[in-house]
Amino acid sequence: MATGIMSNPLSPDISGREDFQGEIIHSVDYRRPDTYRDKQVLVVGVGNSGGEIASELGTSGSEVTLLVRQGANVVPRTIAGIPIQYLAVLVRRLPQGGRKVVALLLRRLSELRISSEILPRPPWTALERIPIIGFHLIEAIRARKVTVKLGVIDRFDRTGVVFGDGSHQEFDAVILATGFAPALDPLGDLIRRDERGFAMRTDNVTSADQPGLWFVGMRYDTTGAIANIYQDAQLVGRQLASWTIERRLV
Repeated sequence: MATGIMSNPLSPDISGREDFQGEIIHSVDYRRPDTYRDKQVLVVGVGNSGGEIASELGTSGSEVTLLVRQGANVVPRTIAGIPIQYLAVLVRRLPQGGRKVVALLLRRLSELRISSEILPRPPWTALERIPIIGFHLIEAIRARKVTVKLGVIDRFDRTGVVFGDGSHQEFDAVILATGFAPALDPLGDLIRRDERGFAMRTDNVTSADQPGLWFVGMRYDTTGAIANIYQDAQLVGRQLASWTIERRLV
């Protein structure tokens, strides 16, 4: 099963959505900033997609508000000239204690560039969840081209949104950078899923429910999707070869 984790956009069901007179799209449908120039835009979510879109819109003439639920970790694109994804591959091989030290060093590096007043820090580390890679968003916030709003949307109305704290703000467009879920619908009830919608597995690739079923590309971390797909494919290949031999012997 190689249907990926980016083909099933998650769009939250928020009260009053049908009343909003502006545009509501998921980040997967965003193309260029030109359409939003001189408009008030709310970007919901502070992952890499939300960060990229918000900073691009802010530097292209839009009035941008970025809605953040808890905060985000931010890491540099490179350290000593080495891309952060390459370093993440090496860090993943360290024991747990070593990974904690690296996570602390990454936080200290980020603290040299940003403060919690610019972008709140979440309770998790950069190794536990995907961080924002690069400081483009931080630079846009610091330049006041992007305004950070901490909280959630309570409901839409005709002209904008009411936030969880009761405040109201008008918007011309809302871009939902609210992520994706694994595309596993073809399997129906044949598998169990965890709290994030991923198939239950005994390792990174092997189904916990169906013999002879493996998953490729169902992981995503700082090392990058392509690196994980490469590793998954090799692991599935070895397991498939072993499984086929065992069935022939039986």
